[in-house]
Amino acid sequence: MKLPTLRHVAFTLALCILGGQSATADSFSFIGNFNQDDDVQFFTFSIAAPATVTMHTLSFAGGVNAAGDTIPGGGFSPFIYFWDAAGTFLNGAEPSIGDATFTTSLTLAGSYIAALTENDNRAFGDLPGGVLDPAQFDHFGQGNFTGPEFNPPSTGPFFAPDGSQRTSAWALDFNFVDHASAVPEPGTLPLAAAGLAALWLFPRRRPASGG
Repeated sequence: MKLPTLRHVAFTLALCILGGQSATADSFSFIGNFNQDDDVQFFTFSIAAPATVTMHTLSFAGGVNAAGDTIPGGGFSPFIYFWDAAGTFLNGAEPSIGDATFTTSLTLAGSYIAALTENDNRAFGDLPGGVLDPAQFDHFGQGNFTGPEFNPPSTGPFFAPDGSQRTSAWALDFNFVDHASAVPEPGTLPLAAAGLAALWLFPRRRPASGG
């Protein structure tokens, strides 16, 4: 899987160590591309206090993301899931076709795991030990499964459930979180190691309102 195309800024070790002194909850935007249908893109995010968090994709239909960037439509039909830091499954969004959105109230401050997959690469449930493992999804190792499933006899990638040809593009926003970062390959990483990736990956926040 390609490393997602992200907007980078410096993220210091001091901020990581002093994570309890978090900034006001904000929005974080990520964009990227899959290489094949069974790819899984993992993320970590955190909240410093109970919050109502929203995750929303907009690459299928297109639109303007929380960073103010225009996202073209035409991307594949996505699913999104999330877990607590121990890997306990919490929620997900599996639209029949189109972009995926869900809003959830989290009562415990701390770190969480999220994943974006292509329809219908479903999560089995828990991620044992909080390990970010693509093998915990239905179509692991099956490569380009959407052609045979959604548009037979095609064997190609990035077909939607209605048989339409899509692109490899994805876009995901996290809203009302204190930090979010994409986990680069390899996907099978403990959450602790994923946290180190935050030293290098820091997305563009939504522009501040007002003067």
